[in-house]
Amino acid sequence: MRWSVLVWLLWPTSTLCLVREPPSVAIPGQGLVSGREVNVARGRRATLYLGLPFAQPPLEALRFAPPVTDPLPSWDGVRNASLYSPACPQDRQLLQRHDRLRLVDRLFAGGAGDHELFRTSEDCLYLNVFVPDGNPPAEGWQVLVWFHEGNFSVGAASLWDATAFAVKQRVLVVTSSYRLNVFGFLSTLDGMAPGNAGLLDQVAALDWVHAKITTFGGSTQNVVLAGHSAGAESVTLHMLSPLSEGKFSRAIAMSGSALAPGTIRSPQKDPYLADLAERFECKVKPTSELLDCLRQVSEKDLLKEAIELADWGPIVDFSFVNDTAQAFLPAEPSELLAADKFNKVDFLTGFTDMERAFVFAETLGSDFNKDVFQNRINEEVNAGHTFEVNSSCTVNYELLYDSVIFFYSPALHNEDVSVFRKKYLDFCTEKYYAAGAFLHATYVSKTNVAYVYRFDYKLKTNGVVDLEEWMNVPHMMELPIVWGMPYWTSFVSPVVWNNADRKQTDIVMSLWGNFSKASTPAATKGRGVQWEPFTEESPGVLIIDKNIEMSDISTFDYKATKFWNYYYPKLTEASTTCCNTTAGAAPLVAFTSSAFLLLSIAHATTL
Repeated sequence: MRWSVLVWLLWPTSTLCLVREPPSVAIPGQGLVSGREVNVARGRRATLYLGLPFAQPPLEALRFAPPVTDPLPSWDGVRNASLYSPACPQDRQLLQRHDRLRLVDRLFAGGAGDHELFRTSEDCLYLNVFVPDGNPPAEGWQVLVWFHEGNFSVGAASLWDATAFAVKQRVLVVTSSYRLNVFGFLSTLDGMAPGNAGLLDQVAALDWVHAKITTFGGSTQNVVLAGHSAGAESVTLHMLSPLSEGKFSRAIAMSGSALAPGTIRSPQKDPYLADLAERFECKVKPTSELLDCLRQVSEKDLLKEAIELADWGPIVDFSFVNDTAQAFLPAEPSELLAADKFNKVDFLTGFTDMERAFVFAETLGSDFNKDVFQNRINEEVNAGHTFEVNSSCTVNYELLYDSVIFFYSPALHNEDVSVFRKKYLDFCTEKYYAAGAFLHATYVSKTNVAYVYRFDYKLKTNGVVDLEEWMNVPHMMELPIVWGMPYWTSFVSPVVWNNADRKQTDIVMSLWGNFSKASTPAATKGRGVQWEPFTEESPGVLIIDKNIEMSDISTFDYKATKFWNYYYPKLTEASTTCCNTTAGAAPLVAFTSSAFLLLSIAHATTL
């Protein structure tokens, strides 16, 4: 580290001070960057290199296209890498509703200038590198690559300060952006815009890590992917994608799974392209002209109209890519798992105990009685089964509804609103989070180590998030602990953290850090945590609360995951009838996700 001499300071007693020059790194093929140092605690620090480009700006003709990385952006002189780059285009109101931890307000509001404000731009393919202090080990720093949450519509890498995690776990952390909503996931259902550009951005970020991270002391042989919600769905999709093969050795998926209902979108069933074309007076065909037209639309106008039309996100793109070897997702996730076509890496996954409590509070409120409970279940059952427009298939929804109501209704007659609220929230957590995590972990455990957790610890610190009294641990509420927020120095308005939360942070961060480095999360010196691997024969779950211990029949409802992964798909098959339209042909019985059924039956546990 170089030192320089400052001028005499005009203090009562003149003092000669020495300060560090900004740390700099020469990135091969790109240029010299100057970062900044951040202190965390007890003199420990990290060096931050922010806003490093990993692909060409996806502007004009590159809008909707896969990321261009040859050549990478380069520059002369020294690039200032001390500030975050803009986030990808997104709706601010949607972000505000999603940002339960008020990170935008805490990190960017009230800054000294425009550079401190949360900004967005289509020129957003940048990543951030957080390097712990000291000399890296001989093999290089373990590298953790983080993909943010946000339902593939909102969010930003800049909201996640990895300084504390990097310093305390001695891990080099990379947080990466990727294109969102229509900019990242529009597909013309042909090779012109095959879709999944946002996921291909993530692949490009991984390629950059493998090509450049040794410059920062990182190891290309020890990369772990991590993410939450949509970031977790991304991580589990990379576990299935041939384009990501060999680019990471471990994966951490928090509150999200490629197997969860709704993760994979179905653009074939949605006429959004025609609607989008009509709104901007573009031709639908040929799609080359449609894309040329949409590329002329302003970022703001395109975003506004697009978010009203579709729920943008990942698709199966194999049949839409001209060169199928470049397809990110060649089949449904369940089919790839059933065919043993997935990347064999160690896996840590889990969920919170009341995932959709915030959504419940905002949309259903306090008037959640038995009738509302039954209506919501009925809506969820009906929404879960769709067919092609001209399909002759029908589903016996009443049978499916009866089975779910039977499973989740209180055992005895009860009119207590809180009981039905708890039952409905259990339904949401188990169907959309626990079942997928269990099934994916079961497959991984055949060849690699897998760990599953449920996060039950409720923050003790006031002012971090507003929770109603009945809420336990909703979606995102594990992140302050996992990310070491009690040690963050980047908040504009610091939080006075409860010591119990600090203690819990130290334990949980070490679990995640140990898994990242050696796939053994319970190697926490003297802390007494025993985290047993998850297997089909012994599907143990670590319950993370004030006391951290493995699950048993009294602390985890194993029957619920078995219901969703085995019984319900089997019942769906029996309830679905498809008639062959050929004259004289006999009716056929079919299930739209037969691979998921085979997957579930083959791996159903006998508990």
